[in-house]
Amino acid sequence: MDSECKIIEIIKILLADQKGIIKMAEIKMSYIFLEKEKHESKTIQKIIIEIIDNTVDKREEKNLIVDNTKIKYRIIQKENSNRCFLEMVAKERVNYSIAALKKVDNALFKSNQQRYYDGIRDYDGISENFCKRLYPKYAEFERKLRSLVLFILTKAYGNKWQKKTISEEQLKDLKEKAHGNVSLNETLENMDLSMLEIYLFEKRHVDYSKVINKNEICSIIEGMRPTSLWERHFEKFGSQESWMKKIVDVHKVRNKVAHQKTISIEEFTATIKQLNLINKDLT
Repeated sequence: MDSECKIIEIIKILLADQKGIIKMAEIKMSYIFLEKEKHESKTIQKIIIEIIDNTVDKREEKNLIVDNTKIKYRIIQKENSNRCFLEMVAKERVNYSIAALKKVDNALFKSNQQRYYDGIRDYDGISENFCKRLYPKYAEFERKLRSLVLFILTKAYGNKWQKKTISEEQLKDLKEKAHGNVSLNETLENMDLSMLEIYLFEKRHVDYSKVINKNEICSIIEGMRPTSLWERHFEKFGSQESWMKKIVDVHKVRNKVAHQKTISIEEFTATIKQLNLINKDLT
């Protein structure tokens, strides 16, 4: 088995559904290719077809066969046009469809023939599928994190937790987002993940204005160092350093999921693994 086949097999394993359920879905990839440099004898369409032929196992009039996976395709370029359109649709098992489509996609964007064209993914169904699968994991993560924060802070401060832990500047930002006053019930819901990270992990100076003598200062001097909300109340769940890394790592892809942007196979497999672990830790 050559290295390319090994990569495809690894992708299939990584993308396999964790519960072993066979999932079928339609996944579409479509492209616009723009002429960059005119070939002496070939149209863009001809160049793209040649790349596909060198990548797939078999090309028929309407179908491509890639590693035993069928992909329906159509490619169009009008006469004298400098644009070419390609659409590919796979309707087999999700993991096989993604691996097959990605194999063709990689060939199109790594070919040395790119000097003749600029390629644009105008519909990225692979990333769409990744977003759909990651979104519920992120929803679970954010809800569980808010639940943990509320459980600990209401125990420590009761109904004063907002007043005791949120700065005037942070509260002002929350009110602007909420277009008015923010109830206790809505406080954390109005924080995006970036704000929540600052809220939990930013170092805060301890107010020692009420300390009145030297002995008291000496006895609590260690507690006077700037500490974060996490260090004060959440250390039993793990160190700040480890939780900051966990949250920052999954945050990197979170905005891509929220805004339906391109997500690579590597980002998807790493992020879903991280979210599964972090959601288990938050349970």
